[in-house]
Amino acid sequence: MLTTEKIKNESLRKKNVLGIEVRYKKIKGKSTKELSIVILVESKVKKEHLSSEDFYLLRFKE
Repeated sequence: MLTTEKIKNESLRKKNVLGIEVRYKKIKGKSTKELSIVILVESKVKKEHLSSEDFYLLRFKE
């Protein structure tokens, strides 16, 4: 089972990651009714500049 605790533990091992938040997704600055997991980073880095160990993408449905 995927939990926020598992995501947090995995995320915090990656370079540049400060934390995670669960909040409503924002599109163009406006909140939606869809929950999302937001990874907080020290600075944005293009994925081309990340090692495979420091990049991942989570997609899941209910």
